[in-house]
Amino acid sequence: MKATLLLALQGITAFQTPPPRRPPLTLNAVDAFRQRRAWSGPAYPPPRPVFERGPTRQPPPTFKECIAFTAPALAIYVAGPLMSLIDAGFVGRRSSFELAALGPAGTISDSMTTLLVFLSVATTDLVARARCGGDDDECDLDAASRAATTGLLLAGLVGVLVGGSLVIGAMPVCLSYSKSADLAKAAAPYVAVRALALPAALIASVAQAACLGLRDATTPGLSVAIAAVLNLMGDFVLVPRQGLLGAAIATAASQYAAALLLILSLKRKGVVGRACFAIKDRLKRIPTSIKRDIRPFFALGPFVFCSMMKLLLHNSSAMTAAALDATQTAAHTVVFSVAMFCFVVGDVGTSLALAYLPRFVGDGEGRRPLDTKAAQPTVRQVLRAGWCLSAVCVLASTLVVLRGSLLTSDRAVQRAIARCLPLTVLNFCFHATAVTSEGALLATRDLRFLCSWYAGLGVAVLAAHRFILARGLGLPAIWLTYFGVQFSRAVVFPVRAGMVARPAWTRRRSALAFA
Repeated sequence: MKATLLLALQGITAFQTPPPRRPPLTLNAVDAFRQRRAWSGPAYPPPRPVFERGPTRQPPPTFKECIAFTAPALAIYVAGPLMSLIDAGFVGRRSSFELAALGPAGTISDSMTTLLVFLSVATTDLVARARCGGDDDECDLDAASRAATTGLLLAGLVGVLVGGSLVIGAMPVCLSYSKSADLAKAAAPYVAVRALALPAALIASVAQAACLGLRDATTPGLSVAIAAVLNLMGDFVLVPRQGLLGAAIATAASQYAAALLLILSLKRKGVVGRACFAIKDRLKRIPTSIKRDIRPFFALGPFVFCSMMKLLLHNSSAMTAAALDATQTAAHTVVFSVAMFCFVVGDVGTSLALAYLPRFVGDGEGRRPLDTKAAQPTVRQVLRAGWCLSAVCVLASTLVVLRGSLLTSDRAVQRAIARCLPLTVLNFCFHATAVTSEGALLATRDLRFLCSWYAGLGVAVLAAHRFILARGLGLPAIWLTYFGVQFSRAVVFPVRAGMVARPAWTRRRSALAFA
C-alpha cells in the first residue's frame, strides 16, 4: 500500500512539473553541431560558419582548374621583368652608358613594389576568405568589397607617401647604389618618374590581387598584356628622343593605364564602390572600420621583413660573385638572370595557395589553424600545378644552358654556366613546393615563424658567403647556398603549415608538452 502511494505521488509530481523542454534545433544549430563533429584541425573552436561551410558545398579544384588559374596569373609575375626587359632593349640600342644607368635605376624602382608586397598578399587573402565558399551571397560580396576597396585606398596612400619621398631623395638613393656620380645623375630622373607612378603600380598590384582572390586570373593577365603593349609603343616613340627619361615616362604611363583598367573591371564585378551600409552611418562606423578593415592589412606588415631577407640573399650572392674572377662573375650574371625569371614563374604557387586554401583556415587573431583533412585534396592539386611549373622551369633552364651561345659567346663563361646547371635544376625542383607552402603559412597568418625562420636564413647565408670567399670555393658554392635555402623551405614549411603530416617524434613531443 505504501509503495503504491509513493508511486502515485511521483506520477503526480512529474505531471505537475514537467522536465524542461529543449529548444528546437534551428538550421544554424544543426550546422554548428556538424561543424564540431567534422572539425579535425589542431585547435578549437572551429572557424566561423561562412568559412567552414565552403568545403562542404564546393568540391576541391581540379588539376585543370588550377592550370587554368595559373596560366594567366603568370603574366602578373613576369610583368616587372617584362617591363625592364622592354626598357633595356630600347635604351641599349641608343646608349650603352644609359643602359648601365638603367641597372641601379630599375633595381631601386622595382624594389619599392617588392617591399610593399604585403598589401597584395593581404588583399588576396581577405578577398578569398570573404568569397571562400564561391557563392554570391550578399554578405560575402560586401566583405570582398570592403577588403578590395580598403586595399586600393591603402595602396594609393602608401604609394603617394613612399613615392613622394623617393622623388625628393632620388639622387642620394642612386648615389648609394652606384659609386659613379655620372651614372647616379643619369639614373635619378628615371627613378623620380617611376616614383611618381608608384601609386599606380601599387594600386594595379592590389587590384590584381583582388582578382586572384576572386579566382579571376584572366583580367590581370589582360591588363599586363595591355600595359606591355603600351610600354612598347611608348618606348618606340620616346626613347629615341629622350633616352632613359623617355623609357621611364612610357613605363609610368602604362602602369597608370593598367591600374585604371583593373579598377574599372572590379567596378563592373560589383566589388569596388559597393555600398555596404547607409551613407549616414559611415561617419559613425569609422572607428569600427579602421579596426575591422585596415588592421588586417598591417597584420601582414611583418612579411616586409621576409621580403627584405630575400633581397639580402640575392644581393649578397651578387656581391660574393662580384668578388670572384671576371669569368665567374659573368657566368653568375647569366645564371642569375635565368634563375630569377624561373623563380618569378614559380611564385605563382603562392597565389594558388592564397586563392584556394583560406576557406579551410580558421578565424581569430594570430596563427590560424588549417583543417588538414578537409584541405588535403585541394593541397594535392595546388602542389601538382606548382610541380608542373617547376618542370617547365627545369626544361627551359636546361635548354638555355645547353645552348650557351644564345647568352654569351665566351667559351669559358659557357663552361662556368654549365658547371652550375645541376644545382640550378635542383633549386627549381624544390622552389614550387617552398613558395606554395609559404602561401599556406601566409593564409594561416604564421608570421612570427616566417620572420624568425628568414632571420635565421639571413644569418646563415651571410656566414656561408663569407666562408666561400675565405676558402675561394667559387661559383658552384654560391648556388649550393641557394639550394640549401630552397631545400630547407620545401621541407619545413609544408609541415609547419599543416599541409603534410608531422613526423611522429614531433607529435610525441607536443603530446608531452600538453600533458
